[in-house]
Amino acid sequence: MKSHIQMPKLVLKHFVDSKGRSYAYDFAANRIIYSTPTAINTEIDYYSKEAEAYLSKNIETPFGQVLSKLLSVKEGETINLSDAEEEYIRGYVYSLFSRDMQMLEDVKKYSRMWEFIDEQAKHDYSAIIGAIVAKEKKILSGFELTILKNISDIPFLLPTCGIYTYQMENGEYFAIVPISEDIAIVLFEKSRSYKYKIKDGICLMVAQKKMEFLNNQAFLSQKQRGYGFLVSSNKNILEALIDNYKTMQNKQ
Repeated sequence: MKSHIQMPKLVLKHFVDSKGRSYAYDFAANRIIYSTPTAINTEIDYYSKEAEAYLSKNIETPFGQVLSKLLSVKEGETINLSDAEEEYIRGYVYSLFSRDMQMLEDVKKYSRMWEFIDEQAKHDYSAIIGAIVAKEKKILSGFELTILKNISDIPFLLPTCGIYTYQMENGEYFAIVPISEDIAIVLFEKSRSYKYKIKDGICLMVAQKKMEFLNNQAFLSQKQRGYGFLVSSNKNILEALIDNYKTMQNKQ
């Protein structure tokens, strides 16, 4: 069975062109592929059938219930989510953390049983236990949620790590979670940006200049890992980001 390593098809399918395909920059191979959401960032039997079923039932299906609501937001509209819907979103973010290859390395450092189990079991353990522990520890309890609505001509790009961060000049820390080329979830520190919280029905708008900045952050976040993909329906935008990065490196 073909497994999506980190980014589920549930989200990937919202970054496709009119043919239902996506351009994806492969950071490890340094090339752009043109493929479908069912094939991008996948590996045969990466997870067991049992793990796939767990992730589907406990992460992707609940998140899918609120995803359609988030994607329907239009410019100028407000949105309100229930406590349960917010938890579905947090559960999805926890899953992004636990399915990251960096999590595998972290677990390896502290697990005495690691050398005795096969690769698939390691993937299962990290993806499931990591998400469970993150939820129990409420690691995102210090963050509020809101929504970014893209009103520019530039689409959100999707790093397969699923989340990227940046810090504003005033010290405010944000995490961006793209869920379509028009919509992204934002997590921000409760102690700072209280006026933006989703409970107030706020949907923030982002214009072209900010989109260019955010997409560059998405690129750099995945680039730092050295693996995974950056996904878009627009090949030109991917190529421009790659060329810009190479230009900047040559100047250093």
